Amino acid sequence: MKKPFIRWIVFFIILFGQTMIGRSMFAEAAEWEDSVVVLLARFENPKQSSVTPVQVHNMVFGESGSLKAFMEENSYGRETIFGEVHGWYTLPRPTREQCLKHDDAFEDEVVQQVVDRADDDVDFSLYRHLIVIFQATPCFGGTAGGESIRLESDDYDGTKGFKLVTINGRLSLFTLAHEFGHNLGLDHAYAYECGDVSTITPLPPVYPPPLWECQRWEYEDHYTTMGTRAMHHNALYKEYLGWFDEEHQLIEVTESGTYTIQPISSQKEGIKAIKILKEDGPNEIQPLGPIYYYLEFRQPIGFDAVLPLNHPTYGGLLIHQGGDDYNSSSSDLLDMTPNSHPHYTDLLIENDFLGARDFFDAALAVGQVYQDDDAGIEIKPLAITDEGIIVNIFIPQRP
Repeated sequence: MKKPFIRWIVFFIILFGQTMIGRSMFAEAAEWEDSVVVLLARFENPKQSSVTPVQVHNMVFGESGSLKAFMEENSYGRETIFGEVHGWYTLPRPTREQCLKHDDAFEDEVVQQVVDRADDDVDFSLYRHLIVIFQATPCFGGTAGGESIRLESDDYDGTKGFKLVTINGRLSLFTLAHEFGHNLGLDHAYAYECGDVSTITPLPPVYPPPLWECQRWEYEDHYTTMGTRAMHHNALYKEYLGWFDEEHQLIEVTESGTYTIQPISSQKEGIKAIKILKEDGPNEIQPLGPIYYYLEFRQPIGFDAVLPLNHPTYGGLLIHQGGDDYNSSSSDLLDMTPNSHPHYTDLLIENDFLGARDFFDAALAVGQVYQDDDAGIEIKPLAITDEGIIVNIFIPQRP
């Protein structure tokens, strides 16, 4: 879940009474370093948490399987995090009325209380990202990220702005990476369901919510961490975050030809994704700005190695649609085999919406052809090799 977001990040995770500093070898080459302070907090309760500060430190700042490692691998070494872990800090038990409200103002007040208790342990002037991890409590919702909050501390005069993540008992890599994504400015990843077709042209404006034949289903891109799994951010998000570069490329294809796309999780130099203009704009037909197809290839490499090896996602192209004026910091996954499994039950996903289960085989498999008759675009994966997926793309000459 998210609250309004800003690119700056402050993380407080409330932990046991220890302090640890996390810096990575990768960080020496990183262009951006996000400072994160993590605090552990709990209300007065006879039960003690089974989570230790060492475990939390490893989940956030460890060299493998951590939020830091996730950031570094996703960004091809361009962005990393460093910081401290402090706690536990014990707070007065809230009243029943406060718990029943689930009030954001009360939650912000509690966060300030945690900062007050940690003031002697932490120099808050050094940090821009705050993660507060609470021992599970019914007084808050689940988790939230991306909120901008101003907090007082003895380390500076007045108040200072932070990017805040709060986690209520659900500590996992997915939770950390998802909520941290909101702190980076990312919205949720959507599935774009159009029944018997993959998409329509022209696309209607995203808001207000559509009442036509296509629906955007929030969270239902199951192949990215802003959806439901701790997998690599998709190409739209990586472009938004500025993680592509000359060595790890997103290229815009404007001419017909055959191209090789490397796995988006591979750290090798090469093309990681392709974008193709779907609809130009703004104009009378398309009131939005330009909208693109984004092509990417997934393989069981790094943080993408979470699906069964025979999963359809590893056998073809994932195709999203997006644009700055269309979905900006979110993304829409298209179904390249529409209505193939309308009642499919993905055992890896709980509480899945019925229709979105059709996206189990959303990838465009080798040998299949996707045609956009309105735009005149044709996309056909030809083969998967050790270098990546070979794709033939036809684009009509534009005036």
